[in-house]
Amino acid sequence: MKVVQASRWEPSSKNCSCCGWVNEALRHSDRIFACLDCGSVLDRDHNAARNLVALA
Repeated sequence: MKVVQASRWEPSSKNCSCCGWVNEALRHSDRIFACLDCGSVLDRDHNAARNLVALA
């Protein structure tokens, strides 16, 4: 088993897990991530989880 530790400051929830676009304006209270580049709409936590899996 391989363990990968992401940086505490990794912007996993601000990056689109489909195309990589970064939403700098996303606030912690925003529960939905909507990409203005590719149109992907995901739950914020699901989007972050997909980004962390890709990082590993």
